Amino acid sequence: MINKKFFTIALIIVLNLFLINFVSAVVITIDIKPSFSNGETVYFDYTLISDINQTINYQVNSVCENAPSGISIEKTVTLIPNIPLKETYKSIFVSDNIDTQACTAYVMITYPFRQTASKNFSIITNPSFNFDIKLDKKIFIKGESIKLDYISEVSSPSINASLTLPDKSIQQINLPISINAEQIGTYTLETTASKSGYKTASSKEQFAVIEEEANIKSINTCNANNVCDFGETTQNCPQDCPFKKEKKMFNTFTIIFLVILGLIIIILIIILIIRQKISKKEKFDIRKT
Repeated sequence: MINKKFFTIALIIVLNLFLINFVSAVVITIDIKPSFSNGETVYFDYTLISDINQTINYQVNSVCENAPSGISIEKTVTLIPNIPLKETYKSIFVSDNIDTQACTAYVMITYPFRQTASKNFSIITNPSFNFDIKLDKKIFIKGESIKLDYISEVSSPSINASLTLPDKSIQQINLPISINAEQIGTYTLETTASKSGYKTASSKEQFAVIEEEANIKSINTCNANNVCDFGETTQNCPQDCPFKKEKKMFNTFTIIFLVILGLIIIILIIILIIRQKISKKEKFDIRKT
């Protein structure tokens, strides 16, 4: 029994030593810049070193808080003892529409064991600023002067503005500017504003030019003949149709009277029903006795 137990312990020790020698941890190093800015491609170098001959599967990628992730690459390689495997991974391109944020580059071994190395870096881009087109109103009359202006969070931005007219022709203009509303239809103003150290801002606005203002004439006219004719009311002809307070008061009292009368009728009906039930009950009690 003792020899069998000793043999089992010895076998476990040998197997553990064998596994340790067969699968050894890999030293992973990542070399990446602390930050990337607008116009740069995110990339990093990484190195894998093993002290034994072994085949591994691994993934490499970079992830950011609010930006598209790079393409995850999966590879299977055979590491030769103490010979570094050096690779370069290229990730996303930093464009003007990406905000400043924190990111992480990582290399993760997935087989025959799991091991991960990572390194933090930053994407640093220009801040954005508010820029809007300013219009006095949205509908103008033909021949009216239209003032096109802007509101900017930063001073003196460089502005590129184009105005599309109702006939689909396009004019390059400088803001602020005043134009004459000669064409009837819809105008479209598109702008881009830029300033050193900031992201480019864009804005778009539409406005319309009409022939003339709508002149809504009242159908009911007041002829001022001291007679409240058809179509004349207290509102459009008060001199012929004065406000009659007595009539309004009469109508109000009439409504109150009808409501009270209705309540009295309902109460009388209820009393009549109750009395009929009491009468039937009394007759029933007399017959029973």
